[in-house]
Amino acid sequence: MCGPGEDAPASGSGGRCSVTRAAIRAAGVERDVTFEEPDDSVHPAIHDAYRSKYTRYPDSYVRPMVEPDATAATFRLVPR
Repeated sequence: MCGPGEDAPASGSGGRCSVTRAAIRAAGVERDVTFEEPDDSVHPAIHDAYRSKYTRYPDSYVRPMVEPDATAATFRLVPR
């Protein structure tokens, strides 16, 4: 969970989509956001977080979340 001012990367194993703006609702709070491509330097930390969180699952479950297509579909959600 990210707090105010912290980065909140969004990722998917299905590849990129054309959405650049959205309304996100979490914990009863709704915010309009835009999607920005994160600096490549953040991807290793994101991959490590997935591996750590899903360590009890087989590699076949985690691998799609850290492969190049998922990395290419990872964005920062920036409040508007």
